[in-house]
Amino acid sequence: IHDFPKQYQDLTMGAFYPNPWKGGWWRLKDAVDYCITASTSVLDVASKYRRELLYNKYQMAADIIKRFKSEPPYAWIIPEKQADPGTASLLLNRMILLGIDVYKSSETFSCDGIQYPAGTHLIPMDQAFALFIKNVFEVQRYPDLRKYPDLWQGIINPKEFE
Repeated sequence: IHDFPKQYQDLTMGAFYPNPWKGGWWRLKDAVDYCITASTSVLDVASKYRRELLYNKYQMAADIIKRFKSEPPYAWIIPEKQADPGTASLLLNRMILLGIDVYKSSETFSCDGIQYPAGTHLIPMDQAFALFIKNVFEVQRYPDLRKYPDLWQGIINPKEFE
């Protein structure tokens, strides 16, 4: 056990231990073998079902594009003037790296009666990763789980079943 990093010495279930794990020696080689088995399984499934996976990805993208051509929001507008321009630029650059189409207006335009200057960024929603964009830009309201203290107890304190 002393070979493990401090945070893993309690031997709780995690990514590097099979579930259920009954204890015993678990060395780095075991964790590596475990990850190799999982990776090989993913590659095996991907090679066997290549066409179905690719078609399903295409169909998902086509469905999302069709949805946001007729359903709002149609686009997100990011004005050039920001309270923190560095962070806004970082966000836009990361969106581009993720394959999101981001456009910069070359002239002024108006939308819903609001005038936007040249240099305003536009992210249209009729693209494959529109649901990701929507999740990033919409306000997220996560439920207050403090009202349900026992909700996660089974995960936090796993119990042994016979």
